[in-house]
Amino acid sequence: MKEKRVVLRDVAIKAGVHLTTAARAMKNDPRVQPDTLARIQQIAKEMGYMPDPMLSALSTYRMLAD
Repeated sequence: MKEKRVVLRDVAIKAGVHLTTAARAMKNDPRVQPDTLARIQQIAKEMGYMPDPMLSALSTYRMLAD
């Protein structure tokens, strides 16, 4: 049986933050407090979070197309 892939929402829930905050933390956004950023990134690492390469490519494509 396949193990469920860890998604950013899982990380946000475990960290007790909004999905947007987790997304910003994974991009090292300066709007996220340094201690919160480090905590979220550590939780993501421990959980084995990896961004979906296809979704990342789609997001980049959409940003460039605008």
